[in-house]
Amino acid sequence: MRKKRPPARRPLSELGKAIRERDAHARSAWDNYRGAIEAALAGDPRRLIALARAHQPMTDPADLDLLADWIEATTKRKRGRQRNELPHLAAPMAEAFMAVGHPRDEAVEMACCQINRECEPPLSEQEIYDLQEQVRGLLRQAKERRRGRSSS
Repeated sequence: MRKKRPPARRPLSELGKAIRERDAHARSAWDNYRGAIEAALAGDPRRLIALARAHQPMTDPADLDLLADWIEATTKRKRGRQRNELPHLAAPMAEAFMAVGHPRDEAVEMACCQINRECEPPLSEQEIYDLQEQVRGLLRQAKERRRGRSSS
């Protein structure tokens, strides 16, 4: 007997996104990335997701290394030269967010926002949009490869 698929989530309205961001900000106002990443490495990523959803900036540059460790621990990594660095940095982060239950579009948006926070100078709105599209393309290619199709 086959399991029934859970119903697909509808995309959030602007009000729903604002409420979710406000709640995440309230939960993470006194939290820091170091503790949240350590908790995520231990198996509880909720604090890290709340910080990312609340758009909290990283205050310690060492936190980015801890975040990279968490991403490497939760996603697969292949060897080889990568042509465009930012999408290849954001895609594993989006996969990690999807692994803990976030819808694909929300995970891509959270990963791209996190990458944008670390960029100097920050990306323009068009560059962020392009980055999100490139990350979606990388995720789609990975999904097709897992299904056994060629991505050419």
